[in-house]
Amino acid sequence: ERNAVLEVKMGEVKIQLNTDELKELNNRGTDLYFKVVPIKDATEQSKLGTNTKANGAVMEIAKSLGNGVAVPQGVPYTVETNYSGFNTKLLVPFTGMTIPTENRAAFLASLRVYIEHTDGTKEAKGGTIVYKDGIPVGIEITIDRFSSFQIFSVEQPKANTASPKTGSIIDFTTILALGALLMLTG
Repeated sequence: ERNAVLEVKMGEVKIQLNTDELKELNNRGTDLYFKVVPIKDATEQSKLGTNTKANGAVMEIAKSLGNGVAVPQGVPYTVETNYSGFNTKLLVPFTGMTIPTENRAAFLASLRVYIEHTDGTKEAKGGTIVYKDGIPVGIEITIDRFSSFQIFSVEQPKANTASPKTGSIIDFTTILALGALLMLTG
């Protein structure tokens, strides 16, 4: 017997099963089926993005990375197959993402994948950034079932540097102060 690995590439998505999983699937007589669908519908993307930001595991990751905020990145994917319970490597591509040149290493280190499984469970996973010719192309995670996948980054909230004098932001305290000033002069 040889040590075989099955690698399926569909577009930019890559699915990989190792020898042990292949043997077990073969022993069970499983004919493998894969379907990879990029989620292009704006409503579905928005729903998955909202779910990503609201997920407890995602919020914990964001908090642990300096009280950051989760920001959905790129095109999410749905991957369907006819098996579960077998460790499978999945490369989720950076399709539709802009990788910054400034602070690139920190951005890449913040990337995670939010997963909505078909059984209703949800989780967030870290992975390994995969490079091709020195360019980051995706994040590889290990899964045991298939679902919908959304890459997200953890970004630090931007400091509010606007001044009330510029007219761009007036908060409640400023309104109260202006009201008191008007009463004194009025």
